[in-house]
Parts: sequence; structure tokens; C-alpha cells
Amino acid sequence: MDNDTVTSFVEDAIAELEQRNARDVVEYLRMMLECDGTDVDGAVSSLVAYGAVTVAWIERLAAINEEKAGFFDEELAELREGLSGA
Repeated sequence: MDNDTVTSFVEDAIAELEQRNARDVVEYLRMMLECDGTDVDGAVSSLVAYGAVTVAWIERLAAINEEKAGFFDEELAELREGLSGA
């Protein structure tokens, strides 16, 4: 996995949030993507906040996290908590 996988994760999260009419969040995440790069933390927090966490999202981030040697441990934990709290 490379940065394109991380970018795809964030882009897909944006698409999911767009379907949930999270306009402000979508606008912010797009701006971050264009200006600063991927905002996995923001994408995860937004997925949790809008009740969009699924097992598929967790599995996807777990695979990315494994490839990135635990770089996204905190985000993965937040995503898992979001599923258990749903």
C-alpha cells in the first residue's frame, strides 16, 4: 500500500460523508486534501460523528495501518470505538 491507498481512504470517506449531507465537513476535508494532504484523523472523526462507521471501514484502515507500521493506531482505535458506540 502506498499513499494512494491513504488518499483513496480519505476520498471515499468524503464521498460517504457527502451522502450524509455533511457539507461543512466535506468542504473542510477537501480543502485539507488539496492544501495539506490526507487528513485521516479528520476523516475518521467525521465518520464517527456522522454514524458512518462500519466493519468495512475498520478493516480497510486496519490494512492501511498494518502496512504503515502502526502509524494510524489512534485513528483505528477511534474508528473501533465509533462502531461499538453506534
